[in-house]
Amino acid sequence: YQRRVHGILRMEKKSGPTLKPSAESPTNRVSFLSTHLSAIQDYIPTHEFEFDLIVIGADQAGIALAMESALLGAKVALVDCNKRNYPGKTLSPEGTWARAGSFPMRFMHESSLFAVDIPNQKEAGWNFPAKMAHNWAGMQKRIANFIAVEHSKVISDLTAAKVTYLVSSASFDTDHTILLEDNVWQKKKMSSFYIAITVGTAQNFEEYTEGAECLTTSDAMLSKSMPPGKTLIIGSTPLAIEWAGILISFGYATSMLVRNSLLRGLDPDMAKRINDQLETMGVKMIKKALLKELHSTEKGKIEVKFQEIKSATFTADEFDTVLLASNEVGLTTALNLKNAGVRLGGSGKIKINDRDQTNVPNIFALGDVASGRVESIPAGKKAGVMLARRLFDNSDALMSYANIPQVIFSPIQYSFCGMSEEEAAKKYQKENVEIYHTSFKPLEWEFLEAKNDDVCYCKMILTKSDEVIKGFHYFGPNAGEIVQGFSVAFNRGITKKQWDSTVGIHPTCAEIFISLKYTRSAAPNAKKTGC
Repeated sequence: YQRRVHGILRMEKKSGPTLKPSAESPTNRVSFLSTHLSAIQDYIPTHEFEFDLIVIGADQAGIALAMESALLGAKVALVDCNKRNYPGKTLSPEGTWARAGSFPMRFMHESSLFAVDIPNQKEAGWNFPAKMAHNWAGMQKRIANFIAVEHSKVISDLTAAKVTYLVSSASFDTDHTILLEDNVWQKKKMSSFYIAITVGTAQNFEEYTEGAECLTTSDAMLSKSMPPGKTLIIGSTPLAIEWAGILISFGYATSMLVRNSLLRGLDPDMAKRINDQLETMGVKMIKKALLKELHSTEKGKIEVKFQEIKSATFTADEFDTVLLASNEVGLTTALNLKNAGVRLGGSGKIKINDRDQTNVPNIFALGDVASGRVESIPAGKKAGVMLARRLFDNSDALMSYANIPQVIFSPIQYSFCGMSEEEAAKKYQKENVEIYHTSFKPLEWEFLEAKNDDVCYCKMILTKSDEVIKGFHYFGPNAGEIVQGFSVAFNRGITKKQWDSTVGIHPTCAEIFISLKYTRSAAPNAKKTGC
């Protein structure tokens, strides 16, 4: 009962301020409840519910929320529903925490780096056979085994935490009740005081009404037993870039169809460096063009017709695989959200407030399906834990989505934290912003003549008046590891003087960040020399 009272106190009135208990003791909480009964009477349960919390969807945010809530004493059910809600879609198996973009993609990225580095290592004294071939099917088998093992581990963890784990379709019946449908129990209703939606996102096929059967997804690529061959990637997202780097490194002819610009919304300077690197490796960029038609040929190929946006002229080409890796939409169409009164934002995503709460006070949304949130697995997991503590542990702490470090596993990795140059100039005026930067050649590449001297790059964005760092960007080896460490200091509002007072670890790429001395205004083509 105390948990129920605590839960009610966490609800928001449809119009009015958030209600908070004036003290922590059960007696005072009940007293508070009595005092404000009229303000929250709409949210008082009139009957017992089967669960304290039902989580619909099994992405990382949902699993974190379910686990933490159960460990805090709540009765929790997690419904892994995407595969059953969308039987015609090529989604990952039950266990959407193992989707593309995390572990499997990282495995493929590391393998692709090895492929690129083989010729370079001959300079370091290694002798390789004249012919070396990549075993696509063998790699895919290993990935499938990994996903299966990870799935069993998570199920074991959920079971140990006493979370009820169900594989079933799921949709809303009311704001407190969901409808499940399975081959075993047919149709079944489950009720809960709280419900959280963590179904994630998937590629949007709606604009490809004809020829959609020719398209494949990132998830499908992970279970593709045959090599992809000549591939067209539709999109300019981080996922599209990572696939382009992987496939071209494995030796498959790769093209990218980019409607506007690469990595739209991120730092244009860094996006251009990634673009240039991919083109140098042989990726064909089809820019400022639209896909107008695609269909299968008698020879088993996929014919694609493009139209240039400016000239309206058409061109055509044939591919073995066409991978859709554009912006994703929320997997919400099968949830019958209208039965619960939940409002959607754009792209099928769910509108929420800063407490991850929808317009229906007892229903929450987390992870990629939440509108306006950074699409980041670690951010989703942390938000899940923090929501559990607000619901069941009397916490008021909110998730901060500012300055979340991110990484793109392009052939040369790119990671960043904080503002882009454009964002800083817009907020502080361009004349008040300083850029410290340098290009460099990592020390571990110095003896390799095949490696360019100035392809790697890092920069720091700060305000001139106080020299507080507003963002930093790194394009080079081990980008995620480097930026993750620096982001701890950055999120404390550090100045460049404080940053530079740190002693570097030699010889590493990371130490370049704490010895930046050239401003772009004084040295537009700054380049680090020596060690």
